[in-house]
Amino acid sequence: AGNGSMHETQFSEPNLPSLALAAAGGDWSTTEETTHVDPDDLFRRLAGRDDLERVTFLEFTVDTAEHSIGDLGVRVPALEQLKLSGSNVATVRDLGLLRNVQVLWLARSGVHDLEGISALPLLRELYAAFNNVSDLSPLMGAEHLQVLDLEGNAIDDPAEVQYLAFCEELQSLTLLDNAVADAADFRAQVAAALPRLELLDDEPLPRGG
Repeated sequence: AGNGSMHETQFSEPNLPSLALAAAGGDWSTTEETTHVDPDDLFRRLAGRDDLERVTFLEFTVDTAEHSIGDLGVRVPALEQLKLSGSNVATVRDLGLLRNVQVLWLARSGVHDLEGISALPLLRELYAAFNNVSDLSPLMGAEHLQVLDLEGNAIDDPAEVQYLAFCEELQSLTLLDNAVADAADFRAQVAAALPRLELLDDEPLPRGG
C-alpha cells in the first residue's frame, strides 16, 4: 500500500548499487578503499552521467553509519527524487540539506527518527514504510507534503496524527499495520483531525469526516 507515487513507475528496480559497492568497486566490506574515492566521482557513477549539476534522480542503498551523505545536496544540487529504500538510515538528519528533493523513498531502511525533514523544504512525497517511526512531530514543518506512506511503523498514539494537520497539502496517508490503526474509530479520528485528507490507506476519506 502507499506505493502509488506518480513517479514510482518511471524507474525500474534493478540490483541497486550500494554506496560502498560503487565506491570500492567490490564487496561491501572493502570499506578502506572507499576513503580514496572522490565523492563526486562516486555520485557520477551512481547517476550514470558526468554533469552532477543536472542530475535530478538517484537510486542506491547506503549505511549512513558507515558512509556520510550529508553533503549530497551540495554535490547534486538539482536532485529532485532520491530513492534509498533498503538502506540503513536511522534518522532523516543523516541526509543533510536537500533543497530541491520532492520525492523521497526510505522503505525498510531502519528509520526511527524523522528529525531533519525540515531540511527538505520542497518535499511532496515521502515513502517510509516498514521502519520504526513513532513520532510524527517533525512533519509539522512539511508544508508541501502531499503523500505520506508510513505503513508498518511504530505509531501507537492517536495524538501523533494531530501533527499532520500542519501539513496543509496532505492528500494521501497510509498508516496500515501501525498500532494506532487498530482503534475501532480510527478512520473517524483521522477524518476529524485531517479534514483535507482525501485518501487513508488507499481508500477515499470523506472530507470533513
